[in-house]
Amino acid sequence: MGSLIHGLFAHHDRERFEVFAYGLADRHDAYTASVQAGVDHFTVVFGWSHRQIAERIRSDRIDVLIDLMGHTHHSRPAVLAMRPAPLQLLVLGYPGTMGASWIDGLIADAWLIPPELEHGYSERVHRLPHGFVCSAPLPADPGEDLPPSPSRAALGLEPGQLVYACFNRPDKFDPQRFDAWMAVLQAVPGSVLLLVVPQPASQRRLRERARACGVEPGRLIFVAKTPAAQFADLCRLADLFLDTARYGAGATGAMALQAGLPLLTCPAESFV
Repeated sequence: MGSLIHGLFAHHDRERFEVFAYGLADRHDAYTASVQAGVDHFTVVFGWSHRQIAERIRSDRIDVLIDLMGHTHHSRPAVLAMRPAPLQLLVLGYPGTMGASWIDGLIADAWLIPPELEHGYSERVHRLPHGFVCSAPLPADPGEDLPPSPSRAALGLEPGQLVYACFNRPDKFDPQRFDAWMAVLQAVPGSVLLLVVPQPASQRRLRERARACGVEPGRLIFVAKTPAAQFADLCRLADLFLDTARYGAGATGAMALQAGLPLLTCPAESFV
């Protein structure tokens, strides 16, 4: 998520705004450095209690508090439930509803939350005129210990072989969409599907499903999770990103598009 927003903060109008950032994770990398360089005050609150964080926000006299996490990893919704700021908004990290009276608004765009689906949100939806993603990924940190970048040769891919891919987490897969992917492979002889599925048990079950669909299991190519600095290299191995259905690509999809990989998705009534 930091790869999508790290460059935003430096562009706030300093004649109108003083910008504070609170780090919920104990993480120090190029993205946190970019955020820190773009704000006036940066405080890591990892390990603090909910009440300690809320009291710090109150003491900083924050007027508008923007939550970037929602119901996701490292989230601290109990802090916002204490109402440390008079106006509290949600953006980016969790573009679903919090279903909470203490979140006043959600920042989105017309594709993320179509007007006809706004009834499913307890928050008031504020739409930006264009997309709500604003930053490009950063290169690797100097000295970062990275594995070799993935290559077509290392994966056994032949020159000119058509490579479909889905880089979403496997818990976003559903049987109907996976079967549709298998139908695509059947319709395009010699094509393969590249998936980020590091768990052997999950790989085995997906191969079994492919075989049941009449697809040779070896046409599923599995790779390990790739560091953010090498994700663009992974994207360049593929020709088309096939999105999941009920829970579509968020940050992963945005980063794939930034890397130049076309993405095929289906607008629907589910997240995202």
